[in-house]
Amino acid sequence: MGTGPFIFDHWKTNELIHLRRNPQYFNAPGPWVDGIVYRFMPDQLTLRLAFETRQVDFWSAAPWTVSSFNENPLFEVFTEASSTYNYIGWNLKRPLFQDPRVRQALAHAVDVPSMVRFILYGRGLQSTGIFTPKMWFFNPEVVPFAFDPDKAKSLLAEAGWKPGADGILEKDGQRFSFTLITNNGNEARRDIATLTQDGLKKIGIEMKVELYEWTVFLKNHVNKGDFDAIVLGWSLGNSFDQYQIWHSSQTNPEQLNVVGYKNPEVDNLLESIRQEYRREKIIETAGRMQSLIYQDQPYLFLFVPEGSTVIWKNAYRIRRPNGHGGWIDEPIAITKAGTFYWSEWFYRPEFADRLPALK
Repeated sequence: MGTGPFIFDHWKTNELIHLRRNPQYFNAPGPWVDGIVYRFMPDQLTLRLAFETRQVDFWSAAPWTVSSFNENPLFEVFTEASSTYNYIGWNLKRPLFQDPRVRQALAHAVDVPSMVRFILYGRGLQSTGIFTPKMWFFNPEVVPFAFDPDKAKSLLAEAGWKPGADGILEKDGQRFSFTLITNNGNEARRDIATLTQDGLKKIGIEMKVELYEWTVFLKNHVNKGDFDAIVLGWSLGNSFDQYQIWHSSQTNPEQLNVVGYKNPEVDNLLESIRQEYRREKIIETAGRMQSLIYQDQPYLFLFVPEGSTVIWKNAYRIRRPNGHGGWIDEPIAITKAGTFYWSEWFYRPEFADRLPALK
């Protein structure tokens, strides 16, 4: 569907999605390959074995595997900043999370730098809000909340939470106890939940963890807003327009502002940036928006992982137009737009004689 180099062919549930070459592609004669198959694998170990036995050509490698591939001359590793971040979303419709001091305390109580070290093997950085450093409108002046349990306890005391008889914080007869949910089959999210549970326990907060099958997690809990807290992530495009995620009008069931965040100033910024074309004004507006939302902490913004793609060495090359009727032939390399920017011009070297001659 559409005008891209590849179009949908077929989908086998839990197995693969097959895209085939678009014969009507406007930038013909590309693409060079006949199609692309995206395969679904049940776990990272299965995926690694499939890659190492050449059942797949490209692999978005898990952080714990990257070092071994870097040291192996059979492979090439392309590592770049990602447009993805992970977070814990607090349900702001629940009284427990409505005080911003409480949410800021939770941010100070969780050791995010250790998550980067142990979950990402150091291949990432602490998130500072709704944009990532890869984006040209990212605000580098937003400082991440430091891991500071004493500061967390102070903010909670300021908000009226005091230790109860069993050591769990209490306020107006309510214990500070809640359930964090996420989807099973995702080891990083499970580890996030475990480390968060440990950090909050140390400051007197009881957090239970529940894991659900993805469809159940999404349909019965996320889409309905039926949760206390959730572990999720966003994989963003290059747009500064995040109206659907953060505007107060998008808090209904099946909409994307699942935590129920509402801030009139942020609403105004979200509306104005959609009508803005001046680069400097976009940077100013996006930066203000990032700063406000980060201070409000509707999410506990966790980390931005690096993206690492592994490929068998010399498995593909690129032959792309030079803009003057000829061709440029070169190895795959990272561009400012990512590793796959020239993907319609990827080809296998053994089929080079089928391509237009270089001139």
